[in-house]
Amino acid sequence: MTGALASTRPTLLDGLRRWATATPDRVAVSDGVDHVTFGELLPLVESTAANVRAAMADTHAQAYVPVLVDRSVGSAVAMLACALGGVRFFPVDAAAPRELIGRLVQRAGGPACYLSGSGEHPALASASMVEVASDAVAGAPPPPARDDQPAVVLFSSGSTGAPKGIVLSWSAMDQRWRSRDARADEMDAGDRRQPLIMPLDSSWGLNQITDVASGFTVRIVDVQRMRPPEFLAEMATFAPTAIALPSQLGRILAQLPEHSVVRLPSVRRINIGSEGFRYEYVKALGRIFEPDAAVVHTLSSTEGSREIGNTFALRDCPDEGQVHLGHTLFPGDLRVVPVPGLADGVGEVHVSGAIASGYLDDPELTAARFYEDADGRSWWRSGDLVSVDHTGMYRHEGRMDDVVKVGGKLASPSEVTAVLQGIEGVVAAITVPVVTDGNTRLVSHVEIESGAEVTLEEVRATLRTRLQPHAVPSAVMRHRRMPVNVRGKVDRQALADGPFEPW
Repeated sequence: MTGALASTRPTLLDGLRRWATATPDRVAVSDGVDHVTFGELLPLVESTAANVRAAMADTHAQAYVPVLVDRSVGSAVAMLACALGGVRFFPVDAAAPRELIGRLVQRAGGPACYLSGSGEHPALASASMVEVASDAVAGAPPPPARDDQPAVVLFSSGSTGAPKGIVLSWSAMDQRWRSRDARADEMDAGDRRQPLIMPLDSSWGLNQITDVASGFTVRIVDVQRMRPPEFLAEMATFAPTAIALPSQLGRILAQLPEHSVVRLPSVRRINIGSEGFRYEYVKALGRIFEPDAAVVHTLSSTEGSREIGNTFALRDCPDEGQVHLGHTLFPGDLRVVPVPGLADGVGEVHVSGAIASGYLDDPELTAARFYEDADGRSWWRSGDLVSVDHTGMYRHEGRMDDVVKVGGKLASPSEVTAVLQGIEGVVAAITVPVVTDGNTRLVSHVEIESGAEVTLEEVRATLRTRLQPHAVPSAVMRHRRMPVNVRGKVDRQALADGPFEPW
């Protein structure tokens, strides 16, 4: 999208202005203690953005402003000030190690100032903190035009190495929001509420906090500090109309004992963004949500946004099996490219449209994952492998970087994981390649449902029946609880630490 085109279409800031005019007294963002209304949020965003622009010296015009975030309204306002106010920025967890924050700041240009939702931070002692404005600044200059210039860097968790810095342009951010805004029109205006469960420095967190521009009241929730029944009780008070569940939280809620279940009849849409989620868990969520609630299961990424989706009513959920990815959401923006050496019908997803611009300070990775076609259109190689079943629905078949050679033959750890997840009693599973003295072997890690009677011998027998001999893992490790990071993904580095349970 060009700058000229972007200027003729609504932006995130246009959306917030609309709701600040239509429903100024309705709460826009809350954290359980503090809150800000739509009418209050607009001047806070505009004036804070103006203050940051004034604090940025000319020598730092190309830098990204650090926004140190926690689970507070102040952090949300700081994020929105940059995202809606035309300030290049990158969010980072204020609780991250000081050394990591320092490295990310240097990678992003080492600016002279930063924003923080919780006061000054020792990791940025050499920079000045810009406080979130308490009132409007008269005559604040308008934000710069939205175009294909870089807007935000979202750093990955770095669980498999150094964090990747994924760069999004202003036009990509606005285009992604417009796609979500169109879907929000399915809900009543003025009756849009959703909890924000994921960290604010994640792609999912950024999307959800900017959904205030679509009229959503966003309640920031720290699920790490509460038991699942407490979370449900808090949600029953908040009465969300939409909820986005990380896969691990979805599995936990699906397995709650009956006495701990709290129904959430207000929820009309349930978003689940994990390619490994199973219908058994979705069906079990029927104890919490209404039968006509829409389940939206997507294959998505920071680089490519929402790529493939499957929407169905909870009452129509199949009894078992891995949830289908669904159909292409934007047919002209997706290709499935065959991969030599893999099974027939399996290909890699390539994405165009509102994709990232590349990777910060990593031209080699950018060149490897992004390319232009003969028509000059940009594409991103996602690394996700899919196939199409007899119903025309996409199924996830693992990842390109997950395909390894074991004994000279190609094997997909994701295929092993899918077999494990289909075994009754297995709550969660992951399979990782382990290299020892130049030889690669597969090791699987599983979490078994409390009270399940499945044995190691039964698991191994199923693996031998369903997999080629070279793909059968050399070891299966049983965990009391699968380790996950703050983003709800399995923490691969912590897998080897256990704690393990005997079979």
